[in-house]
Amino acid sequence: MSCGVRSDLFRQGAVLTVGTAVQAATALAAQIFLMRQLMPHDFGQFAIVLASCGLVQTIVSLRLNILIIRLQTDDLSSHQAQLYQAALIWETLAAVVIALIWLAISDLISIPSLILLTALTIGQWINQISAFYERGMDYGRITLVETGSQLFGHVAALILVLSGMGAISLYMRELVAVCGKLAAYTAIGALPRPVWMWPRFQACREIWRETRGVWVEGILEGIFTRIVILSSGALTGLHGAGLFAQSQRLAMLPHQFLSPVVSRMSANLFNRTTDFDRRQYLAIRLGALTLALMLPAIAFIWLWGGDIVPWLFGDKWRSAAFVLRAMIGVILFLSLFELLRAFCYAHRWVRPVLWARTSQIAVFIVPVLLLQPQEVANLAWILSASFTAGFIVLAGHIVSLIRRNKANV
Repeated sequence: MSCGVRSDLFRQGAVLTVGTAVQAATALAAQIFLMRQLMPHDFGQFAIVLASCGLVQTIVSLRLNILIIRLQTDDLSSHQAQLYQAALIWETLAAVVIALIWLAISDLISIPSLILLTALTIGQWINQISAFYERGMDYGRITLVETGSQLFGHVAALILVLSGMGAISLYMRELVAVCGKLAAYTAIGALPRPVWMWPRFQACREIWRETRGVWVEGILEGIFTRIVILSSGALTGLHGAGLFAQSQRLAMLPHQFLSPVVSRMSANLFNRTTDFDRRQYLAIRLGALTLALMLPAIAFIWLWGGDIVPWLFGDKWRSAAFVLRAMIGVILFLSLFELLRAFCYAHRWVRPVLWARTSQIAVFIVPVLLLQPQEVANLAWILSASFTAGFIVLAGHIVSLIRRNKANV
């Protein structure tokens, strides 16, 4: 990798990181205001509906954005590129139909749930089709679009809640933000035109052969996320689910700051670095940087979280401070897990990620079923243990594969 390319990558990474920091800061500011205006059960209801709507998309989505990033050609008229664009239409339509059926069966159809489903449907297509544009690593424009659309959504939510619209402002925030992203990406020509063709058996078979490993891992990830939220609702009620969901969102803030590097740029960089040793060295450096940044965040939350949470969000959220402290494993290992997952996908090592996801789910489900914790903080400790287990299993498999690879050289 030449010095010029490396310099450009660092510049793009810095732009994306700054943009994500702005998104995280504005999201936190808006969240503080909304949490002061709304009750925990409002956020609990939103989390349950979001988990229910998102579960269908998790199962239907083939994660084609990962395959798009791997494409060896930038030609959008190539057979493979057009096949992926058409497949995105198929899966989006299938997700809408199945989600509507699921909501009807679950007796969850309402104006808020339909608003959220619309937002998730548009977002599902945008987030994957935009991978064609992201291949060019023009993270400056990407940052402007994503930061602007998120800010647009937060402002809309604040206006709605001040107007007395109540909890529906949470649902409208998602719709306004995704519509803003769609408009902005369209304006800069970042979204290829949708390609429609009838799904043929051979095409479906070809896509399935490429995506089945990633699809299974995506399902495990999505199911794990939904199980966590639905378990909190079943065991602790809407009030407890609201405390749990908001504490988890706060625990993920450090990862949100680092996600441009550990989740997005790392995937692009690993796929463009063909030398095995260089790729390994890059992963070690990024991992060390991630760990160095996470440890101070954990110390800050552990020492001062008990005072800061009620001061920021109001006394009704005081108990969320203890839940946030219990999510120490989420804070420490989420970013590291995502980094190692990107490293595995660059090598097409899917099995280690599948084992890690399975371990993560098992370490959460088994204690929940056996203990059935009624305290939100105890549920948070179990979640921390599951994130820790997932990282340890993934790291262990990667070390084993690296040793095997060097032994065969």
